[in-house]
Formats: sequence, C-alpha cells, structure tokens
Amino acid sequence: MKKKLLVNALILTVSSLVLRTIGISFNVYISNKVGAEGLGLFQLIFSIYTFALTFATSGISLAVTRLVAEEKAIGSHASAKNILRKIFALSLALSLTACFVLFFFADFFGAKLLNDSRTILGLKLLAPSLPFIGISSCLRGYFNALRKVVRPASAQILEQIAEIFFVVNIINYFMPEGLEYAVAAVILGITMSEIVSCVYMYLLYYFEERKYKNQSSVKNIRQRSVLKSILNISLPIAVSSYIRSALKTIENILIPAGLKKYGSSNKASLEQYGMLTGMALPIINFPSVFLSSFSALLVPEIAEANARRHKKRVNYTISRVFQLTSLLSIYIAGIIVLFSAELGIAIYNNKEVSTMLRLLAPLIPLMYLDNVADGMLKGLDQQMRTMTYNIIISILRVAMIYYLIPAKGVTGLIIVIIVSNVVD
Repeated sequence: MKKKLLVNALILTVSSLVLRTIGISFNVYISNKVGAEGLGLFQLIFSIYTFALTFATSGISLAVTRLVAEEKAIGSHASAKNILRKIFALSLALSLTACFVLFFFADFFGAKLLNDSRTILGLKLLAPSLPFIGISSCLRGYFNALRKVVRPASAQILEQIAEIFFVVNIINYFMPEGLEYAVAAVILGITMSEIVSCVYMYLLYYFEERKYKNQSSVKNIRQRSVLKSILNISLPIAVSSYIRSALKTIENILIPAGLKKYGSSNKASLEQYGMLTGMALPIINFPSVFLSSFSALLVPEIAEANARRHKKRVNYTISRVFQLTSLLSIYIAGIIVLFSAELGIAIYNNKEVSTMLRLLAPLIPLMYLDNVADGMLKGLDQQMRTMTYNIIISILRVAMIYYLIPAKGVTGLIIVIIVSNVVD
C-alpha cells in the first residue's frame, strides 16, 4: 500500500509539474496577447464563474472518493457503483442549474455586480462548461478512490493541450475586435477544452466498468443511506465553499473598486489586479505541485485507514506529511526571495511582479501547510471544523479589503494576503 501511494504520488507530481509548467508558459503567452489589463478582466470574469463552479461541484469529488474508497475497502463494487450513480445525478442537477443561471443572468452579473460590461460575453461563454465539469468531477473522484491516478492526470494534460490548441488557433481572429473579444477567445478555448476532457474521462470510466460487469448485480449492493452519507460529507464542504466563494466574489468586486478609490484609473486598477492574481500568485503556487499530489492522495488513504480504525497509521501519515511540507516550503520560500528579481524579469519582463514575489514569498510555508492540512482534515471527516475556519478567514479578508485598499492601494492588497495567511 505504501509503495502504491508513493508511485501514485510520483505520477501526480510529474503530471502536475508538466501541467503547471505548461500553464505558466501559456499564461505568459496570454499576458503578451491581452496585457495585464486583460488578465485583470479575465480574473474579474472568473470571480463570478468560480462561484457558479463552486455551486455545481463543491464537495462532489470528495464525496465520491471517500464513499467509493470505503466500499472498495470491503470489496463491494456494486455499492460503489450505486453511490457513483446517485452522486452523478446530484452533480448533473446542480451543474445544469448553475449553467442556466450564469448564462441568463450574465448581463446582470457583468453590468451590475462587476461594473464592467466587457465581462458579459465571457460569462456566457463559460456557462456551457459547467455540466461537463460536474461530470468530470465525479469521475475524477472515482478514479482517485481506485488509486488509478494516471487516468485523471492524463485527462488534465489533455485538457491543457486542448485549451492551448483552441486558444492559439482562434485568438488572432478575435483580437481586432478589442480586449473584450480577445479575453473571450481565451474563455472559449477553456470551455471547449473542458468538453474534450469530459468526453475522454467518460470513455476511461466506460472501459473501467467493463472489468466489473459480472459483479454489478443489484443484490450485492450493501444497504446504507447513500443520500445521508453523501450529504454528511459534501454538505459541510459545499456550505463552506458557497460562503467562501460568495465572499471571494465580493473580494474581487471590492479590489478594483478599492483601487479606483485610491486614485487608480479603471485600466490601471485592472492591470494591478491582473499582475498580482494572474502573474505573481501563479509563480508562488507553482512549487506546491510537489505537495498537492500527496494532499490529493491523502483523502482516500486516511479515509480508509480511519474507517478500519488504524489510528497509528493515520497519525504517522499526518506527522510525516507535515514534516515534508515544512521543510520543502521553507526551502522554496528562500529561493523565491533570493531570485525574485530574476524570476519577474525572466518570466514576465516586469519589475512590479518581482516586488510582489519578494513580499509574498515568506508566506509560502503557511500557504502550503494550510492546503495540506485541509486535505487531511477532509480525510478524517472534519469538514465542519474546516468550514468554520475558512468562513472566519474569508470574512476577515473582506473587511480588510474594504478598509485597506482604498487607503493604501495595491500595498493594502498585499497586506491583506499576508495577514489572512498568518491568521489562517
């Protein structure tokens, strides 16, 4: 089991490293095409889209992973398949609802909430991706529960390649129409790549299920309250995610508005917002690829060990992961601090990004430990505790953004990030 965990972690790490390397390279390409203002506009669109995505998928993948892993631990494939079908139906209902709301209320969201009509087209183009992401989320959780991580990893790589292919081939046709359409081209590429990824994931699932065709008799399904089990796992995470996502949306609306109050123009505020969220933070988060793989695999591992009451195994796993995360994150933070100037210039040719990197790098140990701890708590069925912490931090961030950014501009935003990570 330990060997399989390490192999799966290595597979996820390599695939994530490839994805993030491609992602940052592609991000540089996009920034060269649409500029910092375009990245800011893109992030503004995603503030609303992320809430819709959260509504459609939050807690779903984890519920699949936890419940299927538990059933597989006792050899009940039929029960696992029954659980997947019910979660699949729930996910599809939620994602279709989110899709229709986002599409038909895009004008309201763009013009009234985001105060920028250029976001409307992007929101409408993103809406059709939601049902496909909902399906993929269920299937990803299923394969994680089976410890067959190559399948979802390959789907993510295919998705990234498809996105690049679509964007590179259509963006030049959209750019003469203005920034709104250039950003829309990137968004259309994302939607099309999600469809490709979903179809691929379903084909993988279809061929996987054929192996168990003779074991899927209904009479072998273990009796349990499936809906209650799903809600016990996913509801606390969903509620937490809904509240956090709503607060995050408020943050993203307040940030450009606060920068304008500080004295920046609409263009300048979007550029500053884009540099921080679209350029600096992706570099800060890039090295976490070495830890996120273990974090994802910890959920089924800890869930299974906890279900079997193997407390020593649970405690040992948690202790080792904390040690690894602490050592690696401190090392990474030191490298980014020392080479922040070189990284900002080499990647984006932008000195302001270098300054942001130098200020944010010391937070890396706190950020990485928080992400890993979140995964372990979910594996231990501590969703309620995670929900409480996350909501408190989100409320604190909104309050600080409201008061600090109009007074200190982008410096205030960096202070918000620092304080919220220290408290968290």
